[in-house]
Formats: sequence, C-alpha cells, structure tokens
Amino acid sequence: MKKEDKNTLIADLAEKFKSANGIFLTDFTGINVQKMEKMRKKFRETKSEFRIVKNTLARIAMERAGYDKAFTKHLEGPTGIAFGFDDAVAPAKVIADFLKEKDYEKLKVKTCIIEKQEFPGAQIEAISKMPSKKDLLAQLMGLLNSPMQNLVMTLNAPMQNLVGVLEALKDKKAA
Repeated sequence: MKKEDKNTLIADLAEKFKSANGIFLTDFTGINVQKMEKMRKKFRETKSEFRIVKNTLARIAMERAGYDKAFTKHLEGPTGIAFGFDDAVAPAKVIADFLKEKDYEKLKVKTCIIEKQEFPGAQIEAISKMPSKKDLLAQLMGLLNSPMQNLVMTLNAPMQNLVGVLEALKDKKAA
C-alpha cells in the first residue's frame, strides 16, 4: 500500500473513530468471506459499519482521534472494528445476534467503547439488550411529563364536576 493511501485510510479511520458513538473491536478468526459479507450487510442495515484494517493503522487513527493508548492495547491479532454512528448499541445487537448462530461461535469481542468509555467484550450480551439513546430519551420524557399530566388532570377535575352539577341542575329545572 502506498504511503498516501495509508495516510488517506488513517484520516478516514480517525474521522470514523471521532464520529462513532459505539466502537466494538472483534477477533474474527475462523470466519470466512461469505459469513463476513453477511455480517457487513447486517451492519449496513443498522447504519453501522464493520471494517478490517491493519492494527498499526487503526492504532495511529485511534491516537489521532484522541483515544487513550489504553484502548489501543486490544489491537493485536486479527481485528475487525464495528462502528455505531447513530445508535451506539446497534453494532452490539448485530454482534450478539451473530454470536448466537453456530457458524459464528468463533467470533470474539475484545472490547466495547461506548461514548469513549470502555467495557469488556464479555458484556456484549448485556450491552445488546440496552435500549437505544433515542428510546432512553423518550422514556425520560415520558417520566418527566407524567407528573405534569397528573397535576393538570387534578386541577381540571373540580371544574368538570362543577360543569356536571350545573348541567344536571339545568336538566332538572327544564323538566
């Protein structure tokens, strides 16, 4: 690979490391090309990306993106990198689904980096069960909105009762 191609690849990877909310480093030993393409297709469906690059290039890109050297210690052996851009846990869900299949039992997760916080690869199952950031925000808004709705309903109840009593009085006098 030419030096300018390497520099372009490093710059592209550094940008992906900066913009990704979730990064998953995997060991793909024992997975053939057809299975890898099937995985890549699933990642694309979730607006994620799976890349295989040389560890030295990935290490340089991570350092340029501002990641601590502690994260780069996992860049040994065959490494596939899954990037989650819109949803940090979307790649974890794809990986967890593939780990359940017999053909992908050799796939191993080295580490997970979500919002620049590292988690052990063994926690992939728990991470995959987490709701997305969008869902969590919706739940939070529902929780914040609930007391206000209850207050409005409580304040409106006496008015509704008064209107009901007045309607009943009106009907009684009209009859």
